[in-house]
Amino acid sequence: MSTRESLRVAVRDQSSYDLLRNDLENLILSPDAVHVLGRIESKPPITRFVIPSRRDKEASKQPSPVGVTTVDWTDDDWLTTTSRRASWKFRQVSLAKPLFYRPPRVWRLKAQKRFERGVRVLPQGEVIITDRLHAMLIGLQMGRAVIAIDNNNHKLTSYAETWFENEEPPVRFAKTFADALRIANHV
Repeated sequence: MSTRESLRVAVRDQSSYDLLRNDLENLILSPDAVHVLGRIESKPPITRFVIPSRRDKEASKQPSPVGVTTVDWTDDDWLTTTSRRASWKFRQVSLAKPLFYRPPRVWRLKAQKRFERGVRVLPQGEVIITDRLHAMLIGLQMGRAVIAIDNNNHKLTSYAETWFENEEPPVRFAKTFADALRIANHV
């Protein structure tokens, strides 16, 4: 990447910045764009908590609590997931790359739909228990109490340590989903 002229890379946390700063000349430490949205209006909660939990390779290694329903942020069906994996494999073949090009408007539409889904799902709970960075951030922008369980690459704690160090956001961290449920009962 560093051979590309005028390349700028933005990273969300200090540990990512530290990892890349010797290799990239135009490296920027920048908070997630969700903060630009300001306060996100939401409907009143209808349940005590909602648990958006990863089901992908970045998922926390902590099991979800028994008898508790979790929902993944994206909740793609098996057909969508399978076609995404297949298209990723085919995109690696140089002759097939043009067939899988997606213009920026497609990515913006996809991002908008996922954001809208989050804004529908997250406010259902008074407390949001999650191992997803954007569920944590959007929940905070909604003014909800958030209990975070770090995912397998420590994305959530790294982000919080970088950007919330001098503030007291209503985010708490738990080691497991079961611990988070115990904390949620006292929030």
